[in-house]
Amino acid sequence: MLKNFLKIAYRNLFRYKFYSIINILGFSIGLSAFLLAYIYTCNSLSFDKFHHKSNRIYRIANIYEKDSTLNKYATTPFPLSKSLLNEYPEFIESSFRIFNFQEPFQLVEYNNRNFNEKNFFFADSSILEVFDFKFVQQSKKESFFISNSVIISESAKEKYFGKYNPLGKEITVNEGIRLKVTGVFKDYPKQSHLHFDFITPISTLSNIIGNEPQTWLWNACWTYVLTKPNINKEKLEKQLPAFVNKYFDKDIRNYSSLYLQKLSDIHLKSELEDEIEENNRSIYIYVILGTSIFLLLIAMINFINLSIVGSVSRIKEISVRKVLGANKFQLILLFMTEAFLLSFFSLLIALFFVETSISVAGKITDNQFNIGLVFNYNAFTVLFSIIVFTSIIVGLNTGLYTSGFSLLKIIRNKTRMGNLKWISGKFLILLQYTISLILLILVLINFNQLLFLKNSDLGFNEKNIVVIPVGNTSLSENYKKVKSLLLKNKNIVSATAMDNIIGTKCFHKRYFYYLNNEKKVQFFPEITVRDNFLQTFNIKILEGNDFDNNQNFFSDTIVNDKIIINKTLASSFNNSHIKNVINKKLFRFQGNEKIAAVIKDFNTNSLHNPLSPLVIRVDNNENDAIENTKYLAIKLNENFTNNDLKYIYKVWRRFEKKRPFEIKFLSEILNKQYKNEDLLNFFLWMQSLLVIIISGLGIWAVTYFLSVQRTKEIGIRKAIGASVFDIINLFSKDFIKMILIANIFAWPIAYFLINKWLSIFAYRVEINFFIFLLAALLMLFQTLLIVWLQAFKVSNSNPVKALRDE
Repeated sequence: MLKNFLKIAYRNLFRYKFYSIINILGFSIGLSAFLLAYIYTCNSLSFDKFHHKSNRIYRIANIYEKDSTLNKYATTPFPLSKSLLNEYPEFIESSFRIFNFQEPFQLVEYNNRNFNEKNFFFADSSILEVFDFKFVQQSKKESFFISNSVIISESAKEKYFGKYNPLGKEITVNEGIRLKVTGVFKDYPKQSHLHFDFITPISTLSNIIGNEPQTWLWNACWTYVLTKPNINKEKLEKQLPAFVNKYFDKDIRNYSSLYLQKLSDIHLKSELEDEIEENNRSIYIYVILGTSIFLLLIAMINFINLSIVGSVSRIKEISVRKVLGANKFQLILLFMTEAFLLSFFSLLIALFFVETSISVAGKITDNQFNIGLVFNYNAFTVLFSIIVFTSIIVGLNTGLYTSGFSLLKIIRNKTRMGNLKWISGKFLILLQYTISLILLILVLINFNQLLFLKNSDLGFNEKNIVVIPVGNTSLSENYKKVKSLLLKNKNIVSATAMDNIIGTKCFHKRYFYYLNNEKKVQFFPEITVRDNFLQTFNIKILEGNDFDNNQNFFSDTIVNDKIIINKTLASSFNNSHIKNVINKKLFRFQGNEKIAAVIKDFNTNSLHNPLSPLVIRVDNNENDAIENTKYLAIKLNENFTNNDLKYIYKVWRRFEKKRPFEIKFLSEILNKQYKNEDLLNFFLWMQSLLVIIISGLGIWAVTYFLSVQRTKEIGIRKAIGASVFDIINLFSKDFIKMILIANIFAWPIAYFLINKWLSIFAYRVEINFFIFLLAALLMLFQTLLIVWLQAFKVSNSNPVKALRDE
């Protein structure tokens, strides 16, 4: 019997081409969206799991919490790694550190080829024992990882050496450090929270800064530990408070704590300061997967409705089967078989869609997508379950509907939905409307939130400002000359320098102050700047004066006992007026700084984070000033042209003959902080478009279905004088009722989800009920457009044809 059903299902697939194509197309779209989201989710959840010891590898995270200050760092002090290994050998098998001077890049040179390399790291040799490295070339073991050696990735080897053997060759780093290549390893996959192109031993630092730093106050390294087998992290974490109390500096030990981050959790669950690379958020992944499941559910509902519509044209065939003795179970099994065949073809087309679009999706998400993830056991089980479940639901609905007609009415062609009309028709459309409305509301809210993040007043001007990395270059050493040359261009308004890009990050430094005659110590975010910083970014002074109002514009003779703080920090010192903090002492170790001014608050990080205290300082010591001149910020006139950017390049080349020139607009840098939100927004808009397409097919199917069911009624109405508008109104009122009912269910669900979603942002839009109304109006417009077109077609048909067989 099953073999016979398969033959019949295959024949009907081609006999009713129109319904088959629409069914397969609609369901394949839903499956494609689900498969892409599934692959993206699996890809995101697989980060760092390629290390075969990943379940025992942890990164040490550092927390400092005091009063209203809470800082969570991915970095830790230099001595931490060795001290932990020595202190707890029964728990820790190995440990290592990664260090990069907290610089954005290092200049690497070989054979007159120069590049700024951001994936250049110093590390302990034990990194090779903990992380997985697959070497394609390496020197003898005794010279493999020693001082002044470097191992490089295959990409770096191809970039600098091409087809030539790099072993034994020397590269130059930062125009002075010569390193011998001793190994080449395979590139890390995209699914890693950090990537290496160059790794040199930490012992190489002795040639740069002398002895390895031993301070516990500088969080400079990323520290990883490999625990021994059968040691869970809770056992080790219980030892860490005692460790902090024993080793950390007395000024911070009471406010500091350490904890372990599982390696595979870093990419999706870590939101710490000083991350090596930008991470994602697990909630974004689950939102994409969840909405794709909603989309698949809409496609399944559409499949059911289209199958019922298709069955209407097969009433005569079904009547013959019933006359010949076919029972309800056999009809249900027949439609299940047909649904399975349609689902199978839909899956094949979905796989084709995914295969052709997976490379584009990989570029958009900056990930390596592997369609092979679809063919593993778990994915196959999920896909097979979806097809079987869909086939059963479609078969049951269509089979029960068609088997519910009496033979007499079938023969007389007087079919009607009867008691099954609501279950198989309106209820499913109502469910489809509800899900579609929830998705549309979420998309509109997310888009509104993204616009809010990108267009909010940050407290400083970011327009028409370009940023150039100048750390470790001749430009930082000749800052005053560079600035003087730049300002000769009439379209360059101002220029300054800083140790971090404003609005992205800043280092935390230890400060002392007096409160109620008691000396306090605390770590505050700090930006070290050069002259004209406030003017360049249009930062408003609320009280006090800039570092030196009377200083010469090109001078760097700024008095070093003055600092500027923001309003948030001022408020934490004194709850009265901000005037009271002017000239109060807030000084560094062995310093004598006083507060010179209070400025308007501005965001030192992305808007994912709340406002924080801030200290702005300058270095009067020339060497310190050069060291902290890492980024040059140039404010351009609104009428600037490409010629002005070329002028900046010429100034660069006057001081730097070899180094690559990199320039970016500050607004672009700040917007890149919302890359994950952009990606989520892209996915949601695409899914919304697919929802509109699929639900449109479903609405059309039900409209057509109702027109067939009410052909005689419409013919009679037209015969007695009903107008086109009356016919359109007849079709529309049921759909309008369903949309109104769907809103009753969708709005509270969407409101709950939106509240949960927006709670992850420090700055969030207010929930505007106009967005709920807009989503409802969009759904109403789509529905009425489709319904009116179908109704208009029916209303213009000849009523005689509808009544001919009466």
